[in-house]
Amino acid sequence: MQAKNPTIILSLLLSIFSLVQTEAKTFLITPETDWVRQVDSLPIGFEHRVFNALYLNAKGGDTIAIQAGTRAPIKFENLHGDSLHPIVICNWKGNVCITKPVDGFYGLAFSGSRYIKLQGISHRKKTFGIKIEHLPKGNAISFNEFSSNIEICGLEISHIESSGISIKTDVNCKYMDRFFKFTLYDIKIHDNYIRNVGNEGIYLGNSFYNNGFGLNLNCPPSLDTMIVLPHEIIGVNIYNNQIDSTGWDAIQVASSLQVKITHNKISYDSYAAAPNQMAGIIIGQPSQAEVSYNTIYHSYGNAIQCFGIGTNIHHNLIINPAMAIRLRGVYLQDGKLVASAPSYGIYLNDKVYTQGVLPMLPLWVQYNTIIIGEVYPLENSNKDWMPQGINAMQLNFLKDNKVSENKVYFLFDPNKQVPKHIAANKNSLLFNNSFILVSGNAKFKKIIKRNQHTYAFPKLR
Repeated sequence: MQAKNPTIILSLLLSIFSLVQTEAKTFLITPETDWVRQVDSLPIGFEHRVFNALYLNAKGGDTIAIQAGTRAPIKFENLHGDSLHPIVICNWKGNVCITKPVDGFYGLAFSGSRYIKLQGISHRKKTFGIKIEHLPKGNAISFNEFSSNIEICGLEISHIESSGISIKTDVNCKYMDRFFKFTLYDIKIHDNYIRNVGNEGIYLGNSFYNNGFGLNLNCPPSLDTMIVLPHEIIGVNIYNNQIDSTGWDAIQVASSLQVKITHNKISYDSYAAAPNQMAGIIIGQPSQAEVSYNTIYHSYGNAIQCFGIGTNIHHNLIINPAMAIRLRGVYLQDGKLVASAPSYGIYLNDKVYTQGVLPMLPLWVQYNTIIIGEVYPLENSNKDWMPQGINAMQLNFLKDNKVSENKVYFLFDPNKQVPKHIAANKNSLLFNNSFILVSGNAKFKKIIKRNQHTYAFPKLR
């Protein structure tokens, strides 16, 4: 009998071993599990359960499935997929409801995790596979401690004390060397429903850039003062989300590049009327973004604010911004209005250039439609009326900003002064903007209906 070639046998064994190693694995999170931790010392694909903890060695392409039903929050640590095969976390055999009405600090909390796809898979039409609700003290979803490369889709978030989704790494003296080197990459947040949250609907990045001065930090043992800027985020895509009734901003993105915020439906943002927390969409310092095809309805503050550079705001529909009573000031006994504040459909500010270290990238604001139904007097030297359409008066550093092809509608009331539709200084180029006065509520409602975008979202509840 002819001897078998040992080289062929070895190659065959290696191929079989490789196939076993690369086969995707599904790990199940049972109702009693509230802590999932990656342990590299375990063999690949193995798991070990101890009381409420699931220790596992997952790899890219694996799935961590949450058993259907109502359950307590879950903490995830150090999960690592790869750029081609994220680790997928989803519901299993039905919808999942995550809640903790008493002392609930988080819904799903991730630390030190990369290449993660958090996906709610619907088991009934027009429902979300994972629902997080009634957390009285924290965020519904958080990614921190150097987490990166994240996708979140198909979730419903409601009745949360703090933010719906928060993604950032905070400053901590324990890991400052690593913080200075860290960049967060590739965030996708889409097709989610976020409602009734106390703070931001979506909060990405830290907002202490402070015109380039950052913050001062003193860490032991030397306690020497360090100047710290937020870590950078590169690649943000927020689309097809519905966000209703947020206490603070609906969407806030800061310290981020390559940002796209598009086709989102936002309503009743900033209802808490907290100072500096009143926007439907805010582009924080020193971000660069495209903000397009969003509908922002009944914002209590400014519908869109931009404090970044090189941002293009186009084809957005804004209906009835600046609804907060706080913006309208206080009437004293003699009838005088005091402490009122300016408000706008779109507000632009380039004070991020105080230090002059950023590239001089102008802003473009084009093809937006702003519909304003109610106006009120502003107590200032000019006796202005608010809200106004677009304010570019605070662009004092950027040159050649373009504000064009925008439409601003006002419901006309002969007893009230008509506010400015667009205000800009010499650093902005204004052309082909339309200023339209509408007489009568019926005609005004028709204009709103004609301009509204249509979205395949469940009705607001």
